[in-house]
Parts: sequence; structure tokens; C-alpha cells
Amino acid sequence: MYFSTLNCLFQTEEKMAHVITEDCIACGSCIDECPVDAIAEGDPVYIIDADLCTDCAACVEACPTEAIIAE
Repeated sequence: MYFSTLNCLFQTEEKMAHVITEDCIACGSCIDECPVDAIAEGDPVYIIDADLCTDCAACVEACPTEAIIAE
């Protein structure tokens, strides 16, 4: 039971509120809007670092292709 509680805590900490889908055109608009620099260039789409993301959703509004969605 202790392990289950710990596992649940771990999963909560690892949860990411937003993800960048394959619709990303790598335009960089989201990077410019992120106040904590949680978004980086990936191959082929950008990625959000869950440890840095504060879930402010500034990137969602900045994305011209609506490629950033809530997970």
C-alpha cells in the first residue's frame, strides 16, 4: 500500500498539462510567449518540459495551428 501511494504521488508530479501535437509547424511563436522557457525545439515538433511548465497556457494562445492541447 505504501508503494501505491508513493506511485500515485510520482504520477501526479510527472503529469503535463499541455502537449505539442504533430500539427506543430515549428514557427517558434510558443517559445517567444513562454515566460519560463519550458519549450524547446524538437525533431520534428517542439516539446514542452513538464518540469519547467507552470501551466499558464500562454503557448496555447500563441500557436497559429492550434497544435498545443491540454493533456
